[in-house]
Amino acid sequence: MPEQYFIFLGSAGRAARTIQEYTWDLGWWELRCYPVADISLEIIEGAISPLQPSNARRKVAALRSFAKWLLRNGDDSLFIALSKVIPPRIPIRVPKDKGKVAFKDLSRKAIEMTQGGDRRGIWLGLMLCCGLRISEIQTAKVAPGGAIKVLGKGNKERLVPAPEWLRTALNHKSVTQKDWTKGRKLIWAEMKKLRIRKPHSLRHTYASELVRNDLELEQVKNLLGHAKLDTTLIYARTKLPDNLTIRLGIEADA
Repeated sequence: MPEQYFIFLGSAGRAARTIQEYTWDLGWWELRCYPVADISLEIIEGAISPLQPSNARRKVAALRSFAKWLLRNGDDSLFIALSKVIPPRIPIRVPKDKGKVAFKDLSRKAIEMTQGGDRRGIWLGLMLCCGLRISEIQTAKVAPGGAIKVLGKGNKERLVPAPEWLRTALNHKSVTQKDWTKGRKLIWAEMKKLRIRKPHSLRHTYASELVRNDLELEQVKNLLGHAKLDTTLIYARTKLPDNLTIRLGIEADA
């Protein structure tokens, strides 16, 4: 591979890991056609056809990056060939839902921890009972009308209903702004101590509970802070029993 290409990637701000992965993937292409710039559409399609979708898409992405560099230098043959390639689609993975029973058990646990002064109960409640991402926990503030205000992706604010015990905890003097500044790594580590290996599954459980409770998908989309309804539709594709009801957050005396 031309050394100038990798120098260009570095000057363009690509991470060292990305450059290394492109090196490996383009080396893989070199074994099938040398020089890589002469790869034809037939070779590309034949090479990626037996691969897993995610692997095939990565190989094509590396090749496309190189093709764009060649195009900048006046060689458009590889770019034209790649424009006709349709990488395989990655199957949609249905988010893991912990289920109704686990939702109630974890909600009670969050209440007990919060009442005992353990801030992890607040983090657990925000993800499970409000559907927050870990990165959004630090932005949560109590808002009027029984809700919390959250700053999500793209710096977009949204209001999410929250149970009273959680709003009270957020307003409590022992929960200071300093507690939130340690970031997602701390929260992630603490959730693992609670045997929650994938904290994002709490958000998935919240979303699935909303769908189970027959909430309109547009409302679910807004509560989760999704940019597109297509993302929210993933939850609607799960096989959910009918007529299930929930009480988000479960009050402390339940």
